[in-house]
Amino acid sequence: VLIVIGFTDVLFALDSIPAIYGLTQEAYLVFTANAFALMGLRQLYFLLGGLLDRLVYLKYGLAIILGFIVRHGP
Repeated sequence: VLIVIGFTDVLFALDSIPAIYGLTQEAYLVFTANAFALMGLRQLYFLLGGLLDRLVYLKYGLAIILGFIVRHGP
């Protein structure tokens, strides 16, 4: 599970590189933004994992949001 979480972190970081380059051409800012994203996503997974028993309406809220996106999409 930790390997999959780490792989997902790296995948999201690599996916965001073109978006960051759209904002700035500074390589230092791109590197630091990706480094902080990698550090923050791992803690977010564990935080949400600990809160899932308290977030009883999370799946209903996500279903409504995704249904809205699908219905009003392009």
